[in-house]
Amino acid sequence: MTFDLFRLINYHTTVRSAIRCTFNCITLKKSYLSYLDHYSQEELGLTISKKLKFGKSTVEKYLIKLKNSKKCSLPLIFIKELAEILFFPLSELNSNISSLHFIDFKSYPLNAIKKTSIKLAEFLGAFAADGYFSIYDKKIKISEGYKDSLEVLKGKINDVFGYNSHLRFCLKDNTWNLYINSTVISRYFEHIFRFKLGKKAETVSMPDIIKNADFFIQKAFVRGVFTFDGCVDTAGCVELTTKSRKLVDDVAEILRKDGITFKIKPNKRKYAWYLESVSGRNIELLKKWKGYFFKDTVKYKRLQFFLGDIKINEIKELAGLFPGNHKNIVRLIDVYNVIKSIKKGEILDIQKALKSKGIKVANTTIYKYIYLLHKSNFIKKEKYLKTTSKNGFYKTIYYSNSNI
Repeated sequence: MTFDLFRLINYHTTVRSAIRCTFNCITLKKSYLSYLDHYSQEELGLTISKKLKFGKSTVEKYLIKLKNSKKCSLPLIFIKELAEILFFPLSELNSNISSLHFIDFKSYPLNAIKKTSIKLAEFLGAFAADGYFSIYDKKIKISEGYKDSLEVLKGKINDVFGYNSHLRFCLKDNTWNLYINSTVISRYFEHIFRFKLGKKAETVSMPDIIKNADFFIQKAFVRGVFTFDGCVDTAGCVELTTKSRKLVDDVAEILRKDGITFKIKPNKRKYAWYLESVSGRNIELLKKWKGYFFKDTVKYKRLQFFLGDIKINEIKELAGLFPGNHKNIVRLIDVYNVIKSIKKGEILDIQKALKSKGIKVANTTIYKYIYLLHKSNFIKKEKYLKTTSKNGFYKTIYYSNSNI
């Protein structure tokens, strides 16, 4: 499906707030010159200026520019009006447009995007997951805890539109934010992608332009969603939490097409929907999940870790890969240091040593970090048989790998 760029027109516009496009104007020029064989340029300029409420001299400048050019830059709304008068097909003009820019302030021309692409779909998925479309100034903001995800997205936006977005850290929310202050891109979001202004958490869904595209475009959209609203936990399970039932259903449909098994349940505490993979140990499943995260991001590298695609050689590297969020009571590095200090110990010994440092945490949480430490060979474990007068059972002791 080709995007109709003339939908970007703001019909309550002025010359200074119009979107201008650069296009190959040879065919429109020929049609206009034929028109001048029967009618005057002055009469046409007066007609268009009254209709658009543009100055007559300004409109005539546009007409002169068209008459003397093979490629020119003119407001979209002017081109549309002229084409209708000349009975010239807008679809042909649409295909000839190469760039767009807003003329109300200094701005650089952006690529005139006419079709969906993998990178555009990833961008839209990221916005659907963690984006905000301001109702006041129509700026776009996408938030994420990990800077690397936004850096990758920043590159994709540049590749698609030729726009250099701005990345900043918000200390108050402990998140990174990507800001897009472009009237052209905002018009795309509102009039072509059909995203609503303001809060969208409970209503956002996959745009129709993505639903009507092929599977790889749809998968790219879902990849954007998981990269920004999903996570890979310490057991290798992939999770997604969203307040929009529509979005979780859209995501679920693509996962089913890809042969990925999962479960969905309501998260009553957060008034949201929770989607989770059925296993973090199934290698074939993990390989498929890897295709749902941006490459070179923390979440993608976690999947590589569980698949054995990357080797961790330093404890700081592993701690950086699984840092936990700012609300976590215990960190991986805390568990590792305690195991080193007690030489050898069972899970209760580790828990007791953490408690002595003011860290009170459940055994189930400690086991998650032990699994990561053991998988990356930073600690070892041994089982021994403990017997009583009635029975015997195995217990596990953990200790630091002295070869690391």
